[in-house]
Amino acid sequence: MFHQVFAITAKELRLFLKDPGALALTFLMPFMFIVVMSTALAGSFDPNKGKAIPVTVVNEDPGKRGAAVVKRLKQFKAFKIETHIDGKPVSRQQAEALVRRGKRGVVLILPSNFSEALSQLTAGGKPVQARVKVLADPATALQFVEPVRSVVTGVMREETYLAQLPAGVDALLRLLNVKATQTQRDLILENARRTFSQGGAAEKPAVVVERVFPPGAQL
Repeated sequence: MFHQVFAITAKELRLFLKDPGALALTFLMPFMFIVVMSTALAGSFDPNKGKAIPVTVVNEDPGKRGAAVVKRLKQFKAFKIETHIDGKPVSRQQAEALVRRGKRGVVLILPSNFSEALSQLTAGGKPVQARVKVLADPATALQFVEPVRSVVTGVMREETYLAQLPAGVDALLRLLNVKATQTQRDLILENARRTFSQGGAAEKPAVVVERVFPPGAQL
């Protein structure tokens, strides 16, 4: 049995060696595959290449909260934040057109009711929900979109907590029947901000972050 196996193997090997093309492909194909894949993935493993993700921000919020979020996002070294083009604030229509044409990968849109939604948390009125949109082309890779969406979601939660703190501190002082001076109140508020910035109990958000596609994009 082993003699037959050896004979068949020897026969096939002789035929294989008589075909220079097959012999060349056997050794060249793995080499070419390694070269092509190494070239394609070289940027992913180059420590000297910038890794900042370009993010265009459309701030439609006339209040202070939207500007605070933009300032907060600029502190992240992983992002390169763009808010103006040719010296003018980027509009929603302009951003959508840029994404459709492939000129921008990810766009963050802060709605006009963003500050209002956060202020209603302590105003006692009818709840308002702001929908923050992460605009990206359907073809944009998830490794570019998901980091932006995750960070924005975290920033929105932080802003929600901070928006509730002043009223929360006042309510606590009234509950404890403590007449604090303005200096004492500010100190309590600052300590509370630090506590919330390190984490806190999650509640139903006044701000929702969602991924959307530009109008007319092919899904």
